[in-house]
Amino acid sequence: MKCQILPLSFAASLLLAPAFATAAPLSKIPGATVIYPYFEVDLDAPDGRSTLISVGNVGSEPVVAHATIWSDRGVPVYAWDIYLGKDALVTYNLRDILAYGNVTPTSAPASFGNCGSPVATPALLGNDLLLLQKKLTGQNIGSNNCASDPRADNTLATGSVTIDTVKDCRSGPNQLYPTSAGYFSGNDPRASTRKGLWGDFTLVDPAENFAQGYEAYALGLASNPANSRFGDWESHPAVAREALSRDWDCGRMRFLQGGPFNARTSLFVYTPPPQGPEDNECTLGLGSLRRWDFLIFDEEGQMKTLERENRHYRTSGRLEIGSDLETGQAAGFVELKTYVSGDWGGVPAPDRPIQHLLLGALQASGRFAVGVAGDALENESCYGSRNQDSASQPAGLEGSHGD
Repeated sequence: MKCQILPLSFAASLLLAPAFATAAPLSKIPGATVIYPYFEVDLDAPDGRSTLISVGNVGSEPVVAHATIWSDRGVPVYAWDIYLGKDALVTYNLRDILAYGNVTPTSAPASFGNCGSPVATPALLGNDLLLLQKKLTGQNIGSNNCASDPRADNTLATGSVTIDTVKDCRSGPNQLYPTSAGYFSGNDPRASTRKGLWGDFTLVDPAENFAQGYEAYALGLASNPANSRFGDWESHPAVAREALSRDWDCGRMRFLQGGPFNARTSLFVYTPPPQGPEDNECTLGLGSLRRWDFLIFDEEGQMKTLERENRHYRTSGRLEIGSDLETGQAAGFVELKTYVSGDWGGVPAPDRPIQHLLLGALQASGRFAVGVAGDALENESCYGSRNQDSASQPAGLEGSHGD
């Protein structure tokens, strides 16, 4: 296999850190799109938290891919093109892009897919880089609008990444986002039907000596795009991507907290981005788009509480067991169901369930870490579906977060 490894500002930390990382499979590969459900980058500390993403081509022919960075509210904020030769692999440290504005170019043969050689993306400088950073750190970008959730630490950029196969390279205003007219839609969409992508991503925290790795989630082509597809935007039937899964309605993940090994558990949640709006009021009110419901169980399978991340715009995020989600248990598991709020413009409506990805990081003794993928359950296996009354309002036990 031909591998192209791009410069990483602290690649050595992956080799020297005493933490251990593994990943569980999420989806079948290859895909026409790969999803990296969560990233985080400390913009201030050169040795702070960052995320490495890799994408490869398993096809027998070269392919052009298009990477999009999304805010944690599902707003596309930055994109670039990638040339992947036969069996090639490329890795990016998102710190290089988000802190320094640099996307290392890939090399393409002359005239392939209208690509230059190299396939270069102009560096982000000055106000352009500052605006991108504001969009990913919950800061006001004008008129009290935020592209991502406001937060106490506005030096930590968070969001998600998708990479699609496309027909050609483009630059400048012709770059397009997946939500743009002509990308998935129209008579000649830019997105391609090629399936050849695979990938992985690693969350790195040098200060804590932790690193967790996961497979990227691969999407094929939708077999029935009129009824089930990825994203709310209009898509040409030939290039529409399949939904996250047709087979699950809730996710489960075990957790450990405290105990003799000083265990910690982080959860990472991802839901598909909306068509719009492109940004929202920084202060949330009626019309929030997402709801995440966590049922908390002990190891004997007894449900203890419902913790609700209610009425927010986030499409991706990280939650800590014990602080963001109070379990009252040293060990157990959570069951997650996610919803789109039906309320919009002051008009109440029932919430609509949506699919999600659930990942976790289990850490112990300040030295060990493992990345795990949550288990996906069909509706009849979900506790919340089998026990709707007790799961929806467990008397005296419901917690609520957000607005």
